[in-house]
Order: sequence, then structure tokens, then C-alpha cells
Amino acid sequence: MFDVGEYIFTGIFAFEILVGITALGFVNGPTTWLRISGMNTLDFVIMIAIIIENLLIAMGNSTATVLPFRMLRTLKILSYFKMFWAIRVIVATLMIAGKQILTLIFVLIFLLLAISTLLLEFLQSNFSRSCVVLDQSNGPCVADFSTGWASSSECDFMNWQHPKKQTHSFDTPDSDFPTMIEDYYPFQRWCKIMINTTAGQYDNDPNYELDFKGRYHTCGAGRKRYQPRTEMCVEVGNPSLGLSHFDDLEGSLVTLMQGVAPDSYYDVIWRSVFSEPQASGFLLIFWIIFTVLTTWLLLGIGVSVVTGTFKV
Repeated sequence: MFDVGEYIFTGIFAFEILVGITALGFVNGPTTWLRISGMNTLDFVIMIAIIIENLLIAMGNSTATVLPFRMLRTLKILSYFKMFWAIRVIVATLMIAGKQILTLIFVLIFLLLAISTLLLEFLQSNFSRSCVVLDQSNGPCVADFSTGWASSSECDFMNWQHPKKQTHSFDTPDSDFPTMIEDYYPFQRWCKIMINTTAGQYDNDPNYELDFKGRYHTCGAGRKRYQPRTEMCVEVGNPSLGLSHFDDLEGSLVTLMQGVAPDSYYDVIWRSVFSEPQASGFLLIFWIIFTVLTTWLLLGIGVSVVTGTFKV
């Protein structure tokens, strides 16, 4: 029954379009049916979509549908009410400024593609590495909720020394270590693993520490209260459900769109700065320029185009 009704209303819709084209002409002239009203253009696009849907269904694709797209035609009802005149003006303004807005969108896409290609080389796999905590033997003087907040009877504060014994080995998988949580935002610490080309290359560099698996990392770089040999850098996977990264072009575009929106833009900045501590200054300047070019300049031009067309 629903299919029969759909065919009937589609036929009425097509008949309405055909009558309008017959009376006014199709497109050749400023007063023709397609060019006299933006709603007519919308009707024509929806009709083409319906034809494509039926062709796909006839070819065996039963899941094809443009039903959500057809809902746009309900906007035509608003044109018959004077109380919605402001909405009609806004829609007309957007349609007039459509070419300029489309040009800005293409410029933005080109800019994002160019920047994504650059960051693929510079920040690839960086967001997947994070500092983890190495398990330590705390000793008898350490107390927490598991001990009832009372230290052991063996505790002697007069002769107490921090134990250096570790309870992990070289064969312990990286996934067994918990993620390090800091006491300030962004709480998680991203890091970089350096591969030395000569023996002891980074031994005298305070920004790099050698973990028990023989990897130099930056978990302690720039942290005054960092305790040596308590953390190391491992692969834990990309954040934000694996969507925020610069490992491929798709992920890079999604991550940059966080900056354009902006949506958790500060997370992207922190991750890039922590994962490349030696280039942190350059990255901060880069993100400022990126914000100026996208969020401020291009989107600002888009707003000015719409407002300028609205005044005209």
C-alpha cells in the first residue's frame, strides 16, 4: 500500500514539474521555470534523485533510498506563509552566494589536503605512542586504601630508603603497563621513541631516558617532578576511538577538521607538541597560522560573502 501511494505522489510531483516547464520553459532565459525560483531548482534535483533511486532498485539494489533528501521539499510549504519571510530571504541569499561559498569550500579542501600531506611526513604514528607507568615495589612505608591507610609494622622512617626493585622483565608485553595519568590537563602524556645510530648517543641528553628494553624516550622531557625509571614510551593506539591521527590521509583530514570546527582542537595541539618535544615551538606557531588561515580567514570570508549578499 505504501509503495502504491509513493508512486501516486511521485506521479503528481512529476506532473507539477512538467506543467511548470511547459508554461514557462525549462532553463533558457531568466524567467524560465528552473531559474525563476530556488524552490523549483530544489524540486528538479529531488525529481532527478527519485529517478536515480528507481533505476537502482530496478537494477537490484533494494537498499537505495532518497527519502531523507525528499524531506527537503517540505521547505516549500514555508514559502506560502508570510511569517516565514525571513527564512525565505536567508535561503535566497545562500543560493545567490552559492558560487562564492563553493569557491571558498574548494580552497579550504585544497588547503587541508596540502597540510595533511605535510603532516603525514612529520607526525605519522606520533599520536599512537603514550607514556606508561612501570610497576614498582613500593616498600613497607607506603600506605593506601588497600592497606587501610596504615603502613607496615616493618616501616622505619629513620632508616627508610626508596626501593629500586622492579617487578617487570624484558619479556613483559608493553600492553601490560597502565597509561600514565598526570594531575593536570591533558592528563595523558604522548611521547617519542628515538632510535640511536651510535652506542650511547643520547646518554648525556636529559630529554631522553633509556628504558629497561633499550629504547630512548621523551617521557621525562620538560617535567621537573619526573622520577627516572618510572615510565616508558609504548604504542597504545590512536586516541579518540582511533580517529585522531596523522597516519593516513583520511585520518589527517579528520584531525585537521577538529581544528577548523574547532572540536577538541586543544587535544590535537597537546598531542603534537608532546610527541615532538624538540619541535614544540615550531608546532605551536604552525597551529596558530593554521587557525588564522582556516577558522578566522576563510570562514570569516564566507560569513562576509553571505552578509554582503544579504545586504544587496
